[in-house]
Parts: sequence; structure tokens; C-alpha cells
Amino acid sequence: MIRPCSSCLLALLLATGCCKGIPGLGSSDGGASSSESPAAASPESAPPVKFTDPPNGIFPPGAADKLIAKGAPAIVRLVEPGAEPRSPLRYSLSPGVASSDTAVDISSKAAAISIAMPRITVSYDYAGAARQGATWPVTATLKATKVEGGSGPAAALSGVFRKQLKLLEGLTFAYQQDDRGRITGMKSSLANKSSPEMAEIIRSITASQQAMSLALPEEPIGKGGKWQIITRSPDSGMDLVQEVICTLTDRKGTNVVIDMAIRQFAGSDQMTSAGKLSVIKSFTSSANQRLEGEMTAVIPKTLTMKQDYTMDTGQGAIVSTNKVNHTRR
Repeated sequence: MIRPCSSCLLALLLATGCCKGIPGLGSSDGGASSSESPAAASPESAPPVKFTDPPNGIFPPGAADKLIAKGAPAIVRLVEPGAEPRSPLRYSLSPGVASSDTAVDISSKAAAISIAMPRITVSYDYAGAARQGATWPVTATLKATKVEGGSGPAAALSGVFRKQLKLLEGLTFAYQQDDRGRITGMKSSLANKSSPEMAEIIRSITASQQAMSLALPEEPIGKGGKWQIITRSPDSGMDLVQEVICTLTDRKGTNVVIDMAIRQFAGSDQMTSAGKLSVIKSFTSSANQRLEGEMTAVIPKTLTMKQDYTMDTGQGAIVSTNKVNHTRR
């Protein structure tokens, strides 16, 4: 899935997906659509979560908590079972090493100024070990980075990005993944050894690594089936709520094509960037993403995403289009 764009541009550029998923809520006041907390109901029997989009894309105080608590596991609900034959959709990872390249392109407009940010490409190696109990151990290593192009004022940032990214080469993430795509035990080789700014970047990269695995429904599903994923997590100083509607577009053996429609909302109007607190006046974010690959592989074969978002923190709206292209070598 994808991570959203936010004020910390470098963190966004480093993320292998821009928009982690995207969201749904309940009543017009931003609360859940029933008296029962959606996260508390059994995912096997509960219906999809429904909610009303919050005003200006920002949940009022306490409203996001009625949908999903901070730090809670993803809510995964079946929307449509799809065509027969149906069977559970599960990962079954094969041990080995896979390499990938992910390119991020961002174009933005603020007031009358339009800029294209430098293209950033990050290359990772993913080493998957044999299954241990209910999970597979995985280690991801950032092997190389590349910064190219840029226009307008952003062109001057190429050197800054190149220097900062170079410091991250060799960064590793170790985690465990289960057969439903749930990630646990994520640890970074730079944890507790970096500045607050670098720690924020690492948090965004960590989230993007978690997004390389897609949360799967408990129930059997067939071609054309749909499921909903709702998450809430910090992202570059924002409290991000997002909903993803996944469609199993094709399935042949272990090979799948999954299309995702994503929406994102701010869980509150507070955002912290570079140690400074800002108030979000409005926020809209939507994206489409396609994943193609095998359920036996630690990373997808290809992943493409296009995201459009607008954010205003009181200094005029910033409008941005972000594109991510991930390819396994």
C-alpha cells in the first residue's frame, strides 16, 4: 500500500509508497456508524466499516478514536466475496533474496509556483528466511539511492537530498510477517541512534516497509472480491487515518493482481514538522494503486501508484501529485 504525502518532504520521498491505505468513518459527526467500536467486533463476522467523511478532511477531537484507536491493528473487513471458486488468500513466502527499485516523482503547486521535485530512486534487498512458527523473518537493506532532475526552486534541493540519502545507505529493517500479511517486531538498525529529524524519516520508511505487505481478509475470496483495510498511524508529524478498498482483479495459482482505491484523512488538526506545531485547515488525499506478484514472494513484482492531495496549514493550499513505481529485479 501507500503512504501519504505530508510536510516532511524528504520522509515522503524516501517512503516506498506514498499513502498507506485510506479510510472510512461513520456518522455525520465523525463517529462510528454504530454504538459498537468497529475495532472491537470480530473481523470474521463484522460488516465493512461505514463512516461520513469529516469536514475539510479533518476529524473533530475524539472522532477518529471512535473509528480506530491510535496504535490499533489494521481493521480488515470483507466487502464482497467475489466469484466462485473462492478460497482463502494467504502468503506462503519462499526463502531467498529479492531486489527492488522504487522511484518516487512529486510535482507540486503552491500559489502561482509549480515545481517538480527531484526524482528519488531507492534500491532494497529483501532477505526472507524459512518459516519460524507462524511467521517468516524478513530483513530489508537499503542498498543504494539516486537523485535526479527537479525543476524550479526544487532543483537546488537535489544536492541536499543526495547527501541525506547517502547517510541512509546500509540501513536495515528486520521484521516478521504472517500468512495474512501482518507485520510484527519491526526494528531498524538506526533505532535510538539518530537525530529527531532522522528519526522522523526512519519512521516514515518503517511505515513504507510495513506497507510492502498487504493485509488480507480472513474469509475465502474469489476473483472480483473486495475487502476494506482501515489504519491509523503517525506520518511525518500527522495523525493519519486511511481506508483502502482492495479488489482481487485476477488470481491464477499464487499469482495475483490487486487494485486499491485509497482515501486519507487527518485524525486531528495538529501537525508537527521540524519541531514546530502547525494547524491543518484542510486536507484531501486519494490514490489508486495496483500490485502484481506472487503470494510466495516477499515483495511484489510490480507496484504502481498515483496520489493526488491538497493540504492547507493556513499559508495557502499546496496541491501535489505523487507517483510511485516499484519493480522487483
